[in-house]
Amino acid sequence: KKLWMRVGSLILSTAFCHGLAAVPTKGPYWGKLTHSYHHVPTLDDSDPRLVIISPNVKCPQEGCPFPLLSYAHGAAGGGWYTFEGYFALWRQIASFGFVIVAPMSCSVGCKQGGWDTYYEEQLKVIDWAHNVSHNGSKPKPGETWAGTAAIDWTKGVGVVGHSMGGQATVRSAGKEHVVRYNISAAVLHHPFWDKASGTVDVVVPISAFTGVADHICPPNETKLILSGVTGVPITYRNQLQPAEDHLEPVLVPPIESSLLGAYTAGWFDVYLNGNTGASYALFYDPSDPDSLCNSATMQECYNHRV
Repeated sequence: KKLWMRVGSLILSTAFCHGLAAVPTKGPYWGKLTHSYHHVPTLDDSDPRLVIISPNVKCPQEGCPFPLLSYAHGAAGGGWYTFEGYFALWRQIASFGFVIVAPMSCSVGCKQGGWDTYYEEQLKVIDWAHNVSHNGSKPKPGETWAGTAAIDWTKGVGVVGHSMGGQATVRSAGKEHVVRYNISAAVLHHPFWDKASGTVDVVVPISAFTGVADHICPPNETKLILSGVTGVPITYRNQLQPAEDHLEPVLVPPIESSLLGAYTAGWFDVYLNGNTGASYALFYDPSDPDSLCNSATMQECYNHRV
């Protein structure tokens, strides 16, 4: 059954106070972010636009260029809802030094192919960013860089998605696409998955975030995905308290977590930037009070290294 048919009224009766861990929720580029919209004819004509958000800084003095992340929205999250719903989360992730590009198409499935072809939108925006950044003129050293000009293509690309975008991300992270698009890591936010979704063949490090309170895409769907992943690092967070439901990526704190973006950025910092220090400890040092599995009361949380 298609996810958008499941989505109904989600009543939030209690807003918990989040941010138990001392992990910073805003990165060093928080006050230096910019965004823009672009029409892309190759995207599904349900809404052939994308949004890109990035630090707007001078290179290389201020740490850029930065890795690219392609974010796939969830059901009913396309069009202007792509921006309105996810903007706070994207700003949080981008503030740690990432460029994020996201298709606005396919809010309730693509006109051409429904949800089965939605992952292609996530890949098309990577193509668009690559073509623009290589065809356009680069700023000179010391000038301000932003958007596609600020992308570091040498570090690989990250894919991340919510709900139906999580399903798309699993497909994008499969062996058929990782070489073509230089995909090096993946993150899932409360993903949709069922047996009809197909075979899981993820071949890059993957981190999955869900919660006991998610009754739209419950944790067993995330577990179904991860049961098919072998030979790569895996992180799984199923949070019990404070309760995180299906809308964790789109509702701002304190209704939902203030840490989702920070841990997402941390994962990509490890597997795109190669960080073996503080970001690495967030996942692989059980003695660190700020590590993911120590950040809240968990139903289940684990980090498997290969």
